[in-house]
Amino acid sequence: MIEVNLRNVLAGSAPDVVLQREDVIRISSIYDVQNERYVQILGEVKRPGTYPYSESMKIEELIILAGGLQESANAQDIEIARRLEDSDLGTLADIIPARVNPDLSITSDSPSLLPFDQVIIRKRANFTMQRLVAVEGQVNSPGIFAIENSLERISDLVKRAGGLNQFAYSKGATLIRRTEFFNTESEQIRRQRNLEALRMKLIEDPNNSEAQEEMLQRLFKDLPTENANPIDTALASAKKKNPWIRSQPGPLALQ
Repeated sequence: MIEVNLRNVLAGSAPDVVLQREDVIRISSIYDVQNERYVQILGEVKRPGTYPYSESMKIEELIILAGGLQESANAQDIEIARRLEDSDLGTLADIIPARVNPDLSITSDSPSLLPFDQVIIRKRANFTMQRLVAVEGQVNSPGIFAIENSLERISDLVKRAGGLNQFAYSKGATLIRRTEFFNTESEQIRRQRNLEALRMKLIEDPNNSEAQEEMLQRLFKDLPTENANPIDTALASAKKKNPWIRSQPGPLALQ
């Protein structure tokens, strides 16, 4: 095995090597000798998760990759958690406060990200989404209702629903309430779902270059595929071959 400084050979500052029969020349990639670099964004964005890192990446660019800010996001209260190489005992990360413009325009004060940074975007204080309940059965106006305040009771909603009709059996009313176990999932499952969504989004892009294809293989080589939807995979492949194909609502069956 002969190590060759190819840069110096091409520049003429080092002697060239005469090849012999059955020689194999291998030029390694810089990605073979370093960890895959990525950044994470959490909190009030439309698609929180893990994204590939690029040089001189700005926080606004990462937010755009994540689909933009949620309505509840506080653009003036953002934290960047940065990994420490040499830290004192007990110090886990370097916390860097940041802020962005609501329109995500990049300014001279926009902080640049480093590999493995975690961007955390918090919710605005006192921001509350509407909370909905459903009233069904023997009332005059059943349907969906928004809770007006934290003190509203069942009787108040029944009044807003027009009251009980003549067929109602008031003693047999039932309240169905979600518990803390409703639709729960582990952090690993959420991360896997976010990575799968990112993979499908990149696969559907018909303009992927060969370098982007290699990045896809490296980034998702450890992502389990046993739960992958074959219909989604086939549709993504068809979109890549024909970018004019669009998803249509409704069931799709593959024969």
